[in-house]
Amino acid sequence: MVSKKTITRPANTTAYSIGDVLSGDTIVIPITIDADLGNSVILNSSIISSNPASTPSLTLNFYSESFTVAADNAAFVPTAANQKNFLGKIKHTNWAATTNEKTSTNDISKPISVVPTLSAAHIFCVVTLESVYTPTSAEQITIVLNIVQ
Repeated sequence: MVSKKTITRPANTTAYSIGDVLSGDTIVIPITIDADLGNSVILNSSIISSNPASTPSLTLNFYSESFTVAADNAAFVPTAANQKNFLGKIKHTNWAATTNEKTSTNDISKPISVVPTLSAAHIFCVVTLESVYTPTSAEQITIVLNIVQ
Protein backbone atom coordinates (compact mmCIF):
# COMPACT_ATOMS: atom_id res chain seq x y z
CA MET A 1 0.00 0.00 0.00
CA VAL A 2 1.20 3.49 -0.77
CA SER A 3 0.17 6.40 1.44
CA LYS A 4 0.76 9.96 0.28
CA LYS A 5 0.37 13.44 1.78
CA THR A 6 1.23 16.81 0.21
CA ILE A 7 1.83 19.93 2.25
CA THR A 8 2.27 23.47 0.98
CA ARG A 9 4.73 25.62 2.87
CA PRO A 10 3.80 29.18 3.82
CA ALA A 11 4.24 31.86 1.13
CA ASN A 12 7.64 33.07 2.33
CA THR A 13 11.35 32.38 1.81
CA THR A 14 12.41 32.52 5.46
CA ALA A 15 15.44 30.27 5.96
CA TYR A 16 15.13 27.18 8.15
CA SER A 17 17.67 26.21 10.81
CA ILE A 18 18.68 22.70 11.78
CA GLY A 19 15.89 21.12 13.87
CA ASP A 20 13.12 23.40 12.60
CA VAL A 21 9.68 22.07 11.69
CA LEU A 22 8.72 22.16 8.00
CA SER A 23 4.95 22.31 7.79
CA GLY A 24 2.00 24.01 6.22
CA ASP A 25 0.13 24.10 9.52
CA THR A 26 0.60 24.20 13.30
CA ILE A 27 -0.20 20.52 13.86
CA VAL A 28 1.47 17.33 12.74
CA ILE A 29 0.78 16.08 9.25
CA PRO A 30 -1.42 12.97 9.28
CA ILE A 31 -0.52 10.16 6.91
CA THR A 32 -3.50 7.84 6.74
CA ILE A 33 -3.24 4.09 7.38
CA ASP A 34 -6.41 2.01 7.49
CA ALA A 35 -6.60 0.54 11.02
CA ASP A 36 -8.86 -2.28 9.76
CA LEU A 37 -5.88 -3.79 7.96
CA GLY A 38 -4.06 -4.59 11.20
CA ASN A 39 -0.38 -4.14 11.90
CA SER A 40 1.71 -2.39 9.24
CA VAL A 41 5.37 -1.82 8.49
CA ILE A 42 6.84 1.22 6.71
CA LEU A 43 9.47 -0.16 4.32
CA ASN A 44 10.66 3.05 2.69
CA SER A 45 9.70 6.60 1.91
CA SER A 46 10.06 9.19 -0.82
CA ILE A 47 9.82 12.95 -0.67
CA ILE A 48 9.03 15.07 -3.71
CA SER A 49 9.78 18.80 -3.61
CA SER A 50 8.39 21.34 -6.06
CA ASN A 51 11.69 23.25 -5.76
CA PRO A 52 14.02 21.92 -8.50
CA ALA A 53 16.83 24.33 -7.62
CA SER A 54 17.58 23.42 -4.02
CA THR A 55 16.52 20.73 -1.60
CA PRO A 56 16.87 20.28 2.13
CA SER A 57 18.05 17.39 4.25
CA LEU A 58 14.86 16.28 5.99
CA THR A 59 13.86 13.79 8.66
CA LEU A 60 10.40 12.25 8.81
CA ASN A 61 9.57 11.62 12.49
CA PHE A 62 6.64 9.22 12.99
CA TYR A 63 4.26 9.12 15.97
CA SER A 64 1.25 6.99 16.83
CA GLU A 65 -0.70 9.89 18.38
CA SER A 66 -1.30 13.46 17.24
CA PHE A 67 -0.04 16.46 19.18
CA THR A 68 0.49 20.16 18.55
CA VAL A 69 3.99 21.08 17.39
CA ALA A 70 5.67 24.41 16.87
CA ALA A 71 4.61 26.37 13.82
CA ASP A 72 6.45 26.11 10.54
CA ASN A 73 10.06 27.28 10.82
CA ALA A 74 10.21 26.97 14.63
CA ALA A 75 12.35 24.49 16.56
CA PHE A 76 10.88 21.03 17.11
CA VAL A 77 11.02 20.21 20.82
CA PRO A 78 8.92 17.12 21.56
CA THR A 79 7.97 16.44 25.16
CA ALA A 80 8.57 13.19 27.03
CA ALA A 81 4.85 12.43 26.61
CA ASN A 82 5.18 12.92 22.82
CA GLN A 83 8.22 10.64 22.68
CA LYS A 84 6.28 7.80 24.30
CA ASN A 85 4.35 7.61 21.00
CA PHE A 86 7.47 7.83 18.80
CA LEU A 87 7.57 5.06 16.16
CA GLY A 88 10.78 5.87 14.30
CA LYS A 89 12.33 8.22 11.76
CA ILE A 90 13.60 8.26 8.20
CA LYS A 91 16.27 10.70 7.01
CA HIS A 92 16.38 12.07 3.47
CA THR A 93 19.65 13.67 2.40
CA ASN A 94 20.12 12.69 -1.28
CA TRP A 95 17.98 14.14 -4.06
CA ALA A 96 17.60 13.48 -7.79
CA ALA A 97 16.51 16.30 -10.09
CA THR A 98 13.82 16.06 -12.73
CA THR A 99 12.43 18.82 -14.94
CA ASN A 100 10.16 20.51 -12.41
CA GLU A 101 11.01 18.92 -9.07
CA LYS A 102 13.46 16.90 -7.01
CA THR A 103 12.89 13.50 -5.41
CA SER A 104 14.55 11.75 -2.47
CA THR A 105 13.96 8.04 -1.79
CA ASN A 106 15.25 6.23 1.26
CA ASP A 107 15.17 2.52 2.01
CA ILE A 108 15.46 2.25 5.77
CA SER A 109 17.70 -0.34 7.41
CA LYS A 110 15.11 -1.23 10.05
CA PRO A 111 11.44 -1.12 8.99
CA ILE A 112 9.15 0.95 11.22
CA SER A 113 6.33 -1.07 12.78
CA VAL A 114 3.01 0.73 12.93
CA VAL A 115 0.19 -0.45 15.16
CA PRO A 116 -2.65 2.06 14.84
CA THR A 117 -4.47 2.72 18.10
CA LEU A 118 -8.15 1.92 18.42
CA SER A 119 -8.88 5.65 18.61
CA ALA A 120 -7.24 6.56 15.30
CA ALA A 121 -6.52 5.11 11.88
CA HIS A 122 -3.53 7.35 11.25
CA ILE A 123 0.11 7.72 12.02
CA PHE A 124 1.49 11.23 12.33
CA CYS A 125 4.62 12.68 10.78
CA VAL A 126 6.62 15.72 11.85
CA VAL A 127 9.08 16.87 9.17
CA THR A 128 12.26 18.44 10.55
CA LEU A 129 15.34 19.97 8.94
CA GLU A 130 18.77 18.35 9.15
CA SER A 131 20.46 21.30 7.44
CA VAL A 132 20.03 25.04 6.95
CA TYR A 133 17.65 25.58 4.04
CA THR A 134 16.22 28.57 2.19
CA PRO A 135 12.93 27.43 0.58
CA THR A 136 10.90 28.78 -2.29
CA SER A 137 7.64 30.53 -1.46
CA ALA A 138 4.67 28.13 -1.15
CA GLU A 139 6.90 25.14 -1.95
CA GLN A 140 5.05 21.85 -2.06
CA ILE A 141 6.46 18.79 -0.29
CA THR A 142 4.90 15.39 -0.95
CA ILE A 143 5.61 12.51 1.43
CA VAL A 144 5.11 9.00 0.03
CA LEU A 145 5.26 5.91 2.24
CA ASN A 146 5.56 2.31 1.06
CA ILE A 147 3.62 0.32 3.66
CA VAL A 148 3.18 -3.43 3.96
CA GLN A 149 0.39 -4.97 6.06
